[in-house]
Amino acid sequence: MTTKQSELDQSKAEITAGQQQIESTRTQLNAQKQQITDGLSQVSAGEAQLQEGISALESAKAQLTELQSQLATVRASYNAALENPDASQEEIDILAAQVSALEEQEAAVTQQIQASEAQIESQRQQLAATRSELESGLAAVEDGLSQLSQKESELNAGGNR
Repeated sequence: MTTKQSELDQSKAEITAGQQQIESTRTQLNAQKQQITDGLSQVSAGEAQLQEGISALESAKAQLTELQSQLATVRASYNAALENPDASQEEIDILAAQVSALEEQEAAVTQQIQASEAQIESQRQQLAATRSELESGLAAVEDGLSQLSQKESELNAGGNR
């Protein structure tokens, strides 16, 4: 009888140790799951900021279109003044300066747009890669938790015999 009691006690101790190990692993997996969930929240915030950047880029493109329209109008006035014998040199010089200033603004805005497009694309790729990596990690943690629950059920079933 003592041998059976000893075997039973040992079996209960092994089950208890197994349950403690499962609980410890579950705690670790839940902590990882929380970190991943926090990371996904940060990615979502980054995606929202990216959308704001895209909106600003669209605004800059609209500004560029307006600037190009102004440039075309001033350039037409300048060309008309050059062909008009009644136009004063002062008027021609003013229009030439306006054309030059608008061309500089156009170049600056175009450069800003190109830099913004490159930055937005880089951020988009980085966020997509991070999201993919986090979602993959979350799936692995969820799978681990599922396996843990299965092991716990097996352990409990073994202890109830």
